[in-house]
Amino acid sequence: QVDKYYDAVSSIGVLEHLNEPIDHIKEICNKVLVSGGFYVAQFPNISGLGARLSIKNWDMIYESGHNYIPSATGLKIFFKNNKKHNIEVVDSFSSSITSRGRIPWLPRRIYFLEMYYKKLLDAFWFFSKLNKFLWSLQDIPNLGETIIVIFKKTN
Repeated sequence: QVDKYYDAVSSIGVLEHLNEPIDHIKEICNKVLVSGGFYVAQFPNISGLGARLSIKNWDMIYESGHNYIPSATGLKIFFKNNKKHNIEVVDSFSSSITSRGRIPWLPRRIYFLEMYYKKLLDAFWFFSKLNKFLWSLQDIPNLGETIIVIFKKTN
């Protein structure tokens, strides 16, 4: 039992490791948040460009421990149609984990290509600028590697 309630809670890389992510979201919102509080969750983006280019080769789908990868659209629909939970999705947007070292939008890690790509980035300013531009494009159309969904406890 929680002795204190919070205005906001966040999780990064949690929902995809759960068998019942919706139950987790309900538990966080109902047992940890104050009324009007927010739960911010980041998880792999099944609608991202890397997944869309080749879902069979998208490394997030096969990463060890990933049991379920929700979609922002699915979560929005669920909570919109189930108002009894007093939770709504107020926003969602994609983001990118640039620290993974991946080549933008490559559906899976290919280490020798990443090493070559990194050498190009370090050696030529043009490739560095191009890389930053490609990463920024992922955030604009919600095609990034991860998605952030913001839930609000409505009562």
